[in-house]
Amino acid sequence: MTSRKLRRLTHIERSTNMKLNLLIHTTFGMLTLSCSFAQGAVVFSEINLANNTITLTNNDLSAADLGGWRFCSHDFDSAFVYSSASHFNGVSIAAGESLVIDTTTIPFAGLLSGSILSVGLYNDLDGSLSFGSSDDLSAFIQFAPLGTTAVGSAETRTGTAVAAGLWDATGSFVELGAADSVIRLNDLNVTTGASSFSVVPEPSSVMLGALGLGFGLLRRKVQR
Repeated sequence: MTSRKLRRLTHIERSTNMKLNLLIHTTFGMLTLSCSFAQGAVVFSEINLANNTITLTNNDLSAADLGGWRFCSHDFDSAFVYSSASHFNGVSIAAGESLVIDTTTIPFAGLLSGSILSVGLYNDLDGSLSFGSSDDLSAFIQFAPLGTTAVGSAETRTGTAVAAGLWDATGSFVELGAADSVIRLNDLNVTTGASSFSVVPEPSSVMLGALGLGFGLLRRKVQR
């Protein structure tokens, strides 16, 4: 084999190795990126007004360490009410799993069964939580009774939620009827405003309604 051919083969081999190394590094970089926890992956999947609980669901591929995470809530009268910075220390949610939070055990602007409330869950992913930062807001919801016209301090952080892409607009509330007791997220991948949630009447109201309908049908049948 001539020296010219040998040099050419050596050059091809080096070029191939460089491309292979680049591919390996790129692939591992993509894998590392895909395994990192994403902002907004923990969502409010259910709000139960009857027992004052909020269900958090981790919609990510990796576990969510909630250490340092905090609630910031507002009702008509309270502009800022924060949960403790240490409340979630040692708490994590596995990928695809849920955690039910009893809001009566932490500082909260008001009971969930109150008339008007906004709730935000702020993350500490960058190690420096700021309530005014849209990057640190992971989940948000606000709700009020049907026909509400004045919301007072309840919308204090709504602008931050809109900037984070977690809410559609200020003035947008999940509207609750008198018998509604549960708010559920329709799709874990869509949390962009009031239309992302549905309200469900309390079971006793549904049962009474069904019984009333049944008795009505029976009465008509007897009268015939």
